[in-house]
Amino acid sequence: MAEPVNRAQLTDDDIKRAIFKLQKEVAYELNNKGPGAFVSRNEILGSVVRELWELEQSLDMTSLDTFSDELADIAVVCIIGLAGIEAGKTGC
Repeated sequence: MAEPVNRAQLTDDDIKRAIFKLQKEVAYELNNKGPGAFVSRNEILGSVVRELWELEQSLDMTSLDTFSDELADIAVVCIIGLAGIEAGKTGC
């Protein structure tokens, strides 16, 4: 059996801080783009693809903050898109 990988362990507070950051980012996006943002599947997918490309580009940068911001952008699109789907308000 392979040896387990010794990784840093996240705490509940680490997760809570990340969720809090995402809550602020979701509110910011909805305030800027309106509650109709990311309600079509095409818009959701296009935004995720664009943000994923930006995340990949940030790998070459030395700033972990930039990588973190791009990762949060993907999560925000996914959260708002999922909210629309769960509410039955997502179209084509």
